[in-house]
Amino acid sequence: MSRPGSDPSGAMRASTRALHKALVAASFPMFFAALVDRAGCPLILPPHILELAELIEREPRLVLLAPRSHGKTTLVLVYILWWFWRHGHDKSGRPLATPAGPFQAVLFSATHDQALVLMAIFRDLLLANEDLFGDVAAASGDARRRGARFSQTAIRLPSGA
Repeated sequence: MSRPGSDPSGAMRASTRALHKALVAASFPMFFAALVDRAGCPLILPPHILELAELIEREPRLVLLAPRSHGKTTLVLVYILWWFWRHGHDKSGRPLATPAGPFQAVLFSATHDQALVLMAIFRDLLLANEDLFGDVAAASGDARRRGARFSQTAIRLPSGA
């Protein structure tokens, strides 16, 4: 029973969002499923990608062997993105009050041109998912003073990731 003037659906939406953030923080496959592409469409997650996402989350060492165009690169980019997001949030998915310090990830590529393509894909995913990451391209002056960067070859979020 709700009080007159209260908004039970607002409280329900807030608790649903909190639950979703906690699931996204705890589960790489859930994070992957929450992402959208540049057009705002959910990423396609075929069964083999979900299986690989569970493996990459669970196994400390993993070699991915799969034919070309089976999503290995996207999987690794999204995994790095998940760690970027988790670096700025607690275990329940709430943003940290203060930055957790620096977090670095290095992704090697065969050529400089390929590395630029991978960074472009990473940036596109970051920008398309403003609900999770906020407006990272328009980092405030305060965020830039804390080391936030957004360029063709490097990304530093205000959280230190």
